[in-house]
Amino acid sequence: NSFRVDFGAERAGAELVQALHSSNLLEENLTKLCSELRQHFLEPILCQSACQLSMTPAAVSIRYSSTASTGTDPCLVFSQLRELLSFLSVRLDCPLGPSSLLASLSPLLSPWLCEQLVRRVLAPAIPDSPEELHTYQEVIERTEEFHEYVVTIGLLAASNHTILNYAKNVDAIFASKVCEKLLTQAREIMKKDLYISEEVRPALLPEDTEPPEDLAIPPNYPLPSTTFLFPICQVSSSALELVKLAETGLDYAAASKQLCSARMFHTVRNIFSLWCAVTPTYHGRPWRACPRWRPWPTTPPCTWPTGSSPSASPTGRSWPGSPRWWTWCPW
Repeated sequence: NSFRVDFGAERAGAELVQALHSSNLLEENLTKLCSELRQHFLEPILCQSACQLSMTPAAVSIRYSSTASTGTDPCLVFSQLRELLSFLSVRLDCPLGPSSLLASLSPLLSPWLCEQLVRRVLAPAIPDSPEELHTYQEVIERTEEFHEYVVTIGLLAASNHTILNYAKNVDAIFASKVCEKLLTQAREIMKKDLYISEEVRPALLPEDTEPPEDLAIPPNYPLPSTTFLFPICQVSSSALELVKLAETGLDYAAASKQLCSARMFHTVRNIFSLWCAVTPTYHGRPWRACPRWRPWPTTPPCTWPTGSSPSASPTGRSWPGSPRWWTWCPW
């Protein structure tokens, strides 16, 4: 898709704009201008990663793909926004008494622009791991430069620090994003089937490993090499995956600042609390319907044919009353 606007000669229509302002008829036209500007220029720049902006001294055009975009580069977005606003500040440079045309656009455009920058540009740019957190510093610097520029041209009030506060509050937002991601992944893991299992084996210890000195073991008492090892067993794959996710969360907590690490530690603890609440509820009905081992009743639950012995089953085997007689039953 492409869109082009030709402004004609420099300062063309300035007298008409001033006349509309004097007649109190300019606000309706500014509202329409803001709507067209958002739809055809600002939204493609904020949402499309393959957006091309080109300008001449008298016209501006934009070209972008209509397909859905996977993400935008914050630095590229700020660069293209600055180019567009720089062009508009020159072509729409029309004094309106003590104010200007761009200053009159500010109440109609700046709240929407700040909200979209936070939601579509700054929030997705925050990394979700401590190793990539340093890359966000460039985004903070570009945000500061863009904020200073839009304040200079009068499009944003100097008291409006929405995008600055969001960009600089990266630690708290990063912690919230990581905690939300951990809980979302944990909830999806808890929904997996419990009967899919994996074999767990103990880690092999070196042969010269000595037992701890504080154990009350008689001297010269030989211990098998597997005394303190975890036994080989089958564990649900989802439980192992959940433990690995908790370990990842603890690694993130250890590598983060104090505020972030405290929130991540409590999030890891909440993962296990969530497991205790979700697993019995989500998997309760399927497990109650699964067959399980139960003893036969002491009295055979059937009527025996005439001439047959009550101590013989229909298969020819006896009905012992001891607990050794088990069978599968669904109740």
